[in-house]
Amino acid sequence: MTALERLRNSDAWDERCAFTCAQCGKVRIVKYPSKRRTYCSKACSGARQSLMAAGPVCKFPGCTRKVSGGGTCQPHRNTDYWRPKALPPMLERFEERVLRIPFHSCWEWDGARMPNGYGKWTFSKETGKSRLAHRIAYELFVGPIPAGLQIDHLCRNRGCVNPAHLEAVPGVVNNRRGNSLSAQRRRQTHCKRGHLFDHKNTYLKPGTDYRICRRCMALWQMSRRKGVSVDELAGLAKK
Repeated sequence: MTALERLRNSDAWDERCAFTCAQCGKVRIVKYPSKRRTYCSKACSGARQSLMAAGPVCKFPGCTRKVSGGGTCQPHRNTDYWRPKALPPMLERFEERVLRIPFHSCWEWDGARMPNGYGKWTFSKETGKSRLAHRIAYELFVGPIPAGLQIDHLCRNRGCVNPAHLEAVPGVVNNRRGNSLSAQRRRQTHCKRGHLFDHKNTYLKPGTDYRICRRCMALWQMSRRKGVSVDELAGLAKK
């Protein structure tokens, strides 16, 4: 048994006495932590310096490939060597980004948000892809989202991830519940001149749900014949 092996088996052993050579990747042992080096020998040091002269080299021990980004080569960019060894469960990491305000039923998303107000979360560091936070919340607390359905916010708060405020509905229903221009026109009961949208006075454009007021359409046709504006004819009709 060598002196270094006896030192390693003794109670006075310090883990700082071991280092990994940046060139060959072998573990070397020294007597004192202050004696730690980057390379185990002059040969390794000279080989590394010659590679560095040609260009940046991957910092992965024993790798001599050129750097492609982040200080490592392409094969070592996505290896377990540089990733955290263990990540908390997905639900715990999701809860860290949820802000629960007292006396407020919505769960506000405290992470990144899109320009339109929806929260997004890069839940996987391996792929780097991000998803909408409210869709992840529905899958975590409720279950899988059925194919062809969208998640609608019943509270009309786009930053909310409370599963009680989320409902899986078809896209048509989600659009009609929203505040878009088409949704607002869908909820109208009268046209802009006050005519009721009933079965008799409503014309549906073929192939669509677009509604047209028949009385306004008749006024528009009359205005073209007489050369008068529609608003003038509407005012005369009211008198």
